[in-house]
Amino acid sequence: MKVPLRIIAIMAVSIIIVTSGVVIGFNIVSDNNINLSKPNTRSSGDKPENETAASPPPKIEILMPAERDEVNENTKFIYEYYYLGDEKTDSTEEDAPYFLYGKTEPELIRLFTDWDIVSFEDNIVTMRKTVEGMSNQYYVIGSLDGYIAVFYKNEINGNNLKEITDTPVSLLPIEIQEQLLKGINVVGEDSLNRMLEDYES
Repeated sequence: MKVPLRIIAIMAVSIIIVTSGVVIGFNIVSDNNINLSKPNTRSSGDKPENETAASPPPKIEILMPAERDEVNENTKFIYEYYYLGDEKTDSTEEDAPYFLYGKTEPELIRLFTDWDIVSFEDNIVTMRKTVEGMSNQYYVIGSLDGYIAVFYKNEINGNNLKEITDTPVSLLPIEIQEQLLKGINVVGEDSLNRMLEDYES
């Protein structure tokens, strides 16, 4: 029996197609096996070569202004008087005058040019002044004829009156007037002058 040529041609084409499919499928399976067999040597923490490690952001330091000491309502002033005559030191302690509130040490140095600022801390300001004369200069501030007067505590040549000021006692607060009636003891010429200036202001 003779097979027609057309059928032979169809069979040949079919064989070629099947053979090509088998070869292509074999190559695909071989490539997958090769990729699966390669170990993954890169750890999770590794970075690609073209990646650089991210640097941490720079730390920003906030500089707070330094606290500075200032005179306030709780500040105490210690006035030291060094007397050259007998090389002794007398001191008095007083509350800070209100007009010095908020002042710093450099400002006090500019204001009190004839004083030395010995210390300026812990709400205590210590100031020292060198005074001519002896330390035993004792006075009493009182009143005479309605005006502030200064007396020597110890009589000199039978007289203890040193001077009468131009400041009327009636202009002072009642508390000060009562103190003047009793007499206010003062040591040193500088202390005396400072107190008189306070009363006259």
